[in-house]
Amino acid sequence: MCGRYALGTSIENLPEQFNKTVLNPGLNTSLQDAEDSRESLMHYETTSSVEGNSYTIELNVSSPNFDASYNIPPTGTGVIVYMDKQSSSDKKSDYSYHIEALKFGLLPVWAKPQDSLRVKKGSGLGAEYSREVQQHQAKLFNCRKRNTRSITYSMGRAS
Repeated sequence: MCGRYALGTSIENLPEQFNKTVLNPGLNTSLQDAEDSRESLMHYETTSSVEGNSYTIELNVSSPNFDASYNIPPTGTGVIVYMDKQSSSDKKSDYSYHIEALKFGLLPVWAKPQDSLRVKKGSGLGAEYSREVQQHQAKLFNCRKRNTRSITYSMGRAS
């Protein structure tokens, strides 16, 4: 098995699909376009009722550059959905989810990069350890957003 998988829903339709299958399964609710001061291109809000309680849910699409595919190999672009940890002071909603397209092939937690050299990125340099990560990402199939050694890096972010 080579680690390929499929995602047949385009990123434009993914927020509505996420709402229908995860946030409000079996209900006829739709997402509302929301005003957003951030640079996020797609921002939605909805409400969800669980055990009689109603919650406001925010859903952001950070990088809309993903085409549906039934053949996503390692080092290809895939989509992750994650819940954002919000501080109580800037809470506009009860829960906040993000949909983001990332390049698969990130290093898993047990792989510890040793070479802190950076790869050239445009007119500047990429994140620390980016040269070593780039050399090994095809061998280590993983996609998650995380911090490594107190250095935040999301290598190979789809642009």
